[in-house]
Amino acid sequence: MIRHLKNNLNFKKWKNQGFTLIETFVAITVLMIVVIGPLSVLTKMISDGLFAQNQITASYLAQEGMDMIINIRDTYTQSEGQDYDPFQNLNIVNCFFPQLCIVDYTGGQVKIQDSVSDYYLYQNLAGEYSHSPMGAKTVFERKIWFTQSGLNPDEIKVFVQVNWKNKNVDAQPLVISRLLYK
Repeated sequence: MIRHLKNNLNFKKWKNQGFTLIETFVAITVLMIVVIGPLSVLTKMISDGLFAQNQITASYLAQEGMDMIINIRDTYTQSEGQDYDPFQNLNIVNCFFPQLCIVDYTGGQVKIQDSVSDYYLYQNLAGEYSHSPMGAKTVFERKIWFTQSGLNPDEIKVFVQVNWKNKNVDAQPLVISRLLYK
């Protein structure tokens, strides 16, 4: 019995010495798998959410650009009468493809500008986007151009393209187009 008691004491003494090296590595590996798996999924979800947010903003900016051009055409058509050619006042002579222009709302008026080198949009403190560098530079660029649509001189095709970078990688450009008539 004393011998049996000595064996039990030696066993308890050995058991209380701690984990073996293999047990420690297994525990660390299991913990890493449990922690890294959800973190990688979370990182991917945040990245995808940011991309979706930028894509939605890009579509709004493209539509805004198109709306500004339509506004210019409609404003001049209404103010000048029925026989007026609204395309002449659009100031788009230098905006036919492959030349690019910008359209912006500045000073209470919508204006088309050609021969620009900076297509980036800037966001002011009110959250409004414009080509005027009076705010923070964004990841978005907006370009417009025109093409003559077929043989009909009474129509032109307008293109608005918005580019953006997502994590320093260029995203697929968003391009919308529309036919405009006199």
